[in-house]
Amino acid sequence: MVADQKEVGLKYDFGSFGTSLAFFEITRANASQDPATLQFAVNGLQRNRGIEFNVFGEPVPGLRLLGGVAAIDGRLVRTAGHTFDGKAAPGVPDITINLYGEYDLPAWLLPGVTATGRVIHTARQFYDQGNRQIVPDWTRFDTGLRYTFIGSWGKPVTLRADVVNVFNTNYYASSGFSGILSLGTPRTYLLSAQMDF
Repeated sequence: MVADQKEVGLKYDFGSFGTSLAFFEITRANASQDPATLQFAVNGLQRNRGIEFNVFGEPVPGLRLLGGVAAIDGRLVRTAGHTFDGKAAPGVPDITINLYGEYDLPAWLLPGVTATGRVIHTARQFYDQGNRQIVPDWTRFDTGLRYTFIGSWGKPVTLRADVVNVFNTNYYASSGFSGILSLGTPRTYLLSAQMDF
């Protein structure tokens, strides 16, 4: 499947952190059920126009950020029989926010420990081309701790403890093009270790 993308943007580097702003338009094929034949096929066109703002870097020592917000206007511009022309494109939320941050705890408190956190927000979206079925908006919070130290062999060892979906929010992680709804991750506890050799 071929998509056509146009994008223009600005990026500014403040030294320890930076920002970027982009305007974009993506046109791609769209699949739907033909109302006459009742067959599901790639038979239309979808246009997504939007603006995206991102921030990244270390604005203050020990605090690192990475994330952004996007506003998108997804439209069906050509559908079978022109039935749904102009409707909102299924599976395209108006707003998405994804912000990750981490903070190195002071050495006098817990040396080598970094606290992490992430928030993801997705605005409501439509499930069908007629815009009759709505997938609700959702927000998920993740958190964790990372501890790094030097192993007896002189290389770094990193231990991680994370909680994904802290508040056990029920949500659909994706919907749209193929007509499939994917359930979001329930509250999940993760422990991991990484060793360099």
